[in-house]
Amino acid sequence: MAALDPDPDTVVETRDGEVPTLVLRGELDSSNMALLQHAVDAVLARRPASLVFDFTELTFIDSAGIAVLVTTRAVVKQIEIRNPSAILRRVLTATGLTDLLHLEP
Repeated sequence: MAALDPDPDTVVETRDGEVPTLVLRGELDSSNMALLQHAVDAVLARRPASLVFDFTELTFIDSAGIAVLVTTRAVVKQIEIRNPSAILRRVLTATGLTDLLHLEP
């Protein structure tokens, strides 16, 4: 697996109104989870009621990425996953995360 580009734009926080949105790009695996965890921690420090992960440009996620989603859901009441590819949707469904996370198209 190729690691995410170390560019700081790999995980970008944007805003959708009042909802923080993390745009994820490339591949999320154990070799680069610090980038995602750092971005999530910064958002969680503001105690948002909801959080969006935009998967439009995400091509792969492994168990380390899934673990971040699960632990984030334990803190944030509502998490939305936007634009997962068919394969990422299948992974989230197979792991049972669709019961915890709201998937948009």
